[in-house]
Amino acid sequence: AYTIRDYGDYQVGITGITYASSLKYNSPLYKTELVLMDYEEALRATLPEMRAAGADLVFVLGHVCVDTLEGLAAKLEDLDIQLLGGGHCHELYAGQAGETVLLSGGEYLQTYAYAAFEYRKDSGQVSISSYHTAENRGGQPDPAIAELVAAWEAKLENERSTEIGYLVAELPVKSEDMAQLFMRAWLESMPEADLAMIDSNSFQANLPAGAFTVEDLTRTMPPNRGIVELELTGDQLRHALQSGEKPWLGGRRVQGGEWILDRSGEGLVLEQVYNVLVNSDIYHGVWGYHLLGEFNPNGFHTGVDARRPVIEWLARQGSSAANPL
Repeated sequence: AYTIRDYGDYQVGITGITYASSLKYNSPLYKTELVLMDYEEALRATLPEMRAAGADLVFVLGHVCVDTLEGLAAKLEDLDIQLLGGGHCHELYAGQAGETVLLSGGEYLQTYAYAAFEYRKDSGQVSISSYHTAENRGGQPDPAIAELVAAWEAKLENERSTEIGYLVAELPVKSEDMAQLFMRAWLESMPEADLAMIDSNSFQANLPAGAFTVEDLTRTMPPNRGIVELELTGDQLRHALQSGEKPWLGGRRVQGGEWILDRSGEGLVLEQVYNVLVNSDIYHGVWGYHLLGEFNPNGFHTGVDARRPVIEWLARQGSSAANPL
């Protein structure tokens, strides 16, 4: 799929790519309506159609990391792509590969990357004028975007006050019960994972007794904490747990002094590779968890907020004063 924007003297063709794993965790269409293709195969099929439809410049906007963009630029040099954009890894980057500009805007709209091109209508030639990165500070709000933001803020305010559960007693911050609530929800929402791991320091507030709301749950953990999926051997997992400050492990039980995995019903094997979910804080090495990134520097940032699966899991339980959690 693609779109072509008409700017009078020239037309810009725009298409996009994303990691399949991002769709797996963030799109309800993943198992029903989407056909997944290799990036190069998809672009080689799509970009000639865009050119034939009148595109003078071709922009490919991607939810992928810069190293992926660099690889694509090298493979697709013959397709004359003016811009490859990325964003998944939250990198701030502006660079050039051949005649293609590579951009990645950083994270959480705090920064951005941009490029300028010169198009000669008489010859159809495109040249790169400049590319840069910048902090997103100052300036005047765009009225149309401000209106969209206000509408979403109103929806968010309504969601915050929605009751999603009922507790007989307060769930203490930094407790194992709090950690297991989060990890259980993660594992149910991502059933291909074997285990989950979180640190007590990840939490900042109790979950109150009685009826509680979405806002109460969101306060238990700071914002901008995501879920990272990575592969670790059983031995690496044990070492990572030992290196961290206050770890909790979900998706297993202790039986006869041995860890038994809930998913397989089997004991932990030191040489076996497991799919493990962790919160982004500890993946990036805080509170002594540097071994996670060292053992697997290519952990996949799912794009899922660490609190979202918990909110959805709690809402499904339908708890109340008559039927508390």
